[in-house]
Amino acid sequence: MTPSTELYDLIHSLSKSEKRYFKLFASKHIIGDQNIYVELFDAIQEQKEYDESSIKDIFKGESFIKHLPSKKNYLYHIILDSLRVFHSQQSVEAKLRRLIHFAEILYTKRLYQQCHKTLSKAFKMAREEEEYDYIYPVISWEKKLLRTAPLSTKVKKSIEEFSETFHHTESLLHQMQELWQTSNTIFTIYQEKGHTISNDVLQEVEKLLSNITHHENDLMSYHAEYYYNQCHYLYHLIRVDANNMYPYILKMLQLLESNPKRIYNDITRYIATSNNHFLVLRRLQKFKELEQALQKTEKFVQNSRSSLSQTVKSEIELRLLNYRVSILIDTERLQEALTLVEENIKRITQLYKEPVTQAQLTTLSYKIAYIYFVNDSYNKSLDWLDKVINAHYAQERYDLQVAARLLSLFAHYELNNDLLLPYAINSTLQFLKSRKKLFKLEKELLTFLKDITKTNLDQDIDKKFLQFKKDLKTILNDPEEGKITYYLDIKKWLDKHI
Repeated sequence: MTPSTELYDLIHSLSKSEKRYFKLFASKHIIGDQNIYVELFDAIQEQKEYDESSIKDIFKGESFIKHLPSKKNYLYHIILDSLRVFHSQQSVEAKLRRLIHFAEILYTKRLYQQCHKTLSKAFKMAREEEEYDYIYPVISWEKKLLRTAPLSTKVKKSIEEFSETFHHTESLLHQMQELWQTSNTIFTIYQEKGHTISNDVLQEVEKLLSNITHHENDLMSYHAEYYYNQCHYLYHLIRVDANNMYPYILKMLQLLESNPKRIYNDITRYIATSNNHFLVLRRLQKFKELEQALQKTEKFVQNSRSSLSQTVKSEIELRLLNYRVSILIDTERLQEALTLVEENIKRITQLYKEPVTQAQLTTLSYKIAYIYFVNDSYNKSLDWLDKVINAHYAQERYDLQVAARLLSLFAHYELNNDLLLPYAINSTLQFLKSRKKLFKLEKELLTFLKDITKTNLDQDIDKKFLQFKKDLKTILNDPEEGKITYYLDIKKWLDKHI
């Protein structure tokens, strides 16, 4: 049976501060075997990928190695315990859970005045930090106090005021939930279809937006405002309308940056929002502003290095690299792009073994494949296209999947893989048909590729390239047909052969 890598993954996700705290925690909470667990922690931390046989060699002769699985399991849970304590005074949610737990303990001890005092503190924090989900358990405990505890008139009045606030909170949560659900639905559509979305589905998205317009002038919380802007950002993202994406992503970013605590309380949201900001700036070709945004994020990582986990740092590193490659592609500095890729190829390969966002990794892999293709390294291009086509993320983002398969066909043509190409064309056709809609551009391009593979005379092939370039211009008059060219410059490839 293959050894579990869960402990390895957990250790390598820790920030420097979390690692230091674990060792301090271990010294206080592990009796007798402290050094064994710290040494095992250090040995696993040093590994580039988990190798259990190497661990057994390092600790050969130690009695505990006979029970390695149980020792790993114990160490795993000790690390989790240390993280629970470490973050109990950092995360707002952790603080609220802690206060509510304290209130429960005080209630069972019949220390009702102290219980109410603790709940009041939790209630105030939940409102100030807009963590409204935690108001429900606070109110629930306050109701228990009213029913069972001998309380002063002042305390009873305070609890009644809580209950009045609860009705407002219910309305606020209902609005937040509705906007989150709408945003999530639109995002799911984008994940599945990308930019190759039909007009019928676009109308469905527009209907979703029309159902939330009444909230525009009455957004009751930071979360509601964020989700409302996110819904509109995603709509324009699907429409490939960067000009209208821009004001919405700026509002989302400003909402986060207006309160730095929000960034650290939800670092994942900040990373995603920053990434979307990069995306919009790239599409608007605001490259100077984009470079400034990338440098700002790099500075954020440097200033927060000790508090960020390795997973978060790897995630940001991936996204920064993704956009630096994109800038070079967009400005046609393709040789520089190739150099950047070659300098980072080992690190990029390593990222495939880390828990980073697969969508980002797949997108970067496609860009690497494209860079190799335009630099005439077709076999290397195919290697990276295989990573895109076979990625775990392959069932989503059809636009990227379509582009990868078409670019793969171009690479096979350049390599004169005449025997393989007809099979690859048919395989691509079957994939496109599975989507239930075959765009005219896709159909005509596959027909063209089939045609030129059967043509022997160079002059006849030249004529076919010229004719298809004319046909392409006509096809691209339909905006819906042209969305795939965001990832694949078909015209540039045709020009290369004319």
